[in-house]
Amino acid sequence: MCERSMRFTYSEKPQMKTLFFYIKHISLLEGWVEPLYPYLKENGYDLVVLHNTRINQETAQADTNIKKDYELIDISYMSLISILRIFKKHKPVGMLALTFRSLFDLFINRIAHHLNVKTIYIEHGFFADTTALGFRMVNKKASIVRYYHYVRKYMFFILFISRNIFNELQIIYKAMKKNDYSLAQYDYALFYANYGFEKTNKLFKYAPEKVFFSGYPIAKNKKDLDELNFFLESNQTNKKNTVLFIQQPFLLDKLSNICYEEEAQYLKEIAKISINSGYEFFFQVHPRENLDRYTAVFKELEGTVLKIGFVERSIAESSIVIGHFSTALLSSIYLKKPLLLIYYPGLDESFLDYFKDVGLKIKDTNQLRKVLSEPSNYNATLARYNAFIKHHVGEGNSFEHQAEKILGVFNQAVKRTC
Repeated sequence: MCERSMRFTYSEKPQMKTLFFYIKHISLLEGWVEPLYPYLKENGYDLVVLHNTRINQETAQADTNIKKDYELIDISYMSLISILRIFKKHKPVGMLALTFRSLFDLFINRIAHHLNVKTIYIEHGFFADTTALGFRMVNKKASIVRYYHYVRKYMFFILFISRNIFNELQIIYKAMKKNDYSLAQYDYALFYANYGFEKTNKLFKYAPEKVFFSGYPIAKNKKDLDELNFFLESNQTNKKNTVLFIQQPFLLDKLSNICYEEEAQYLKEIAKISINSGYEFFFQVHPRENLDRYTAVFKELEGTVLKIGFVERSIAESSIVIGHFSTALLSSIYLKKPLLLIYYPGLDESFLDYFKDVGLKIKDTNQLRKVLSEPSNYNATLARYNAFIKHHVGEGNSFEHQAEKILGVFNQAVKRTC
């Protein structure tokens, strides 16, 4: 059958309300999909997660055989027609997305737009001014295979499905070459606070009525957030001093040219300094990384390795948080914990600038020893936390609050189609 004839449109109103959630890899399930799912479900929405795990295996570690209460569909190697049939079968009223930067992100967004499926972009991670569609080679062979499938699907969409070939080519050109996503907007955008909106909107140019704010989710629901705040106000922290190191997957993402053995020596040195300075040392493994690898790194030291979805309680119980530029560090600011922005071998120091106003930059091990021995070093940065929270972390700060914002958008969209 000629692909040109396969033009999908919605002519029937779906009996059940379904939402699609598009993510790059299932390692994102625990941190983003799982916390939102209960609120979507109890408000009458079934969830189907579309992901690209198989084609992105070199960028994350995850169990691909997991079972969930919602449907998981790996579309990595599916043809364009197969993906369109998934949309046709489930008839989603909307789609959530965490990313917009890759060619495939743009492709999925354009399919949803073509089928009149309302979309919401949810802020995830930190935005860099240089963000644009690109072809970053994490693994040369895997990258070639990945982009072959991306381009092939996208070209079939442009040539045989889209209503305006010139417009689709213009969208790709502007996004890739001009860093301009104004023709590829999501229908709505949900940000933590003004900072994310101001940075991203330079590219998208959203109308004010298309933008919502939810605060960075610190807790699952409002009750948990209240309990966390009460915990802090009651000063129920550990009696012993503790350092919590929040890891980022720099080696998986090829942001540094060192190897895992060199990283292990770097981490051991930081742990030893922390322990010798009178602190218990805790290491939070990134969701995409391998827990066993880092358990082995600290096996001979008195360090504890963690891999939990909600790190906020660990942050609340810690004395000091060490990290680089992870979004999890927003929780340390919200919870008023001193933040040390520590160097990483082979990583450009500018990556630490996101938290430069509220964190202490640690450039070497000697400086780390000095800072850990003089807690008064933190006073100047702690005084700037409130302004940072208002502009970067926002208000609401729970997945329940975020779900309310999402449901408000899609419930209105459903009413308009009735």
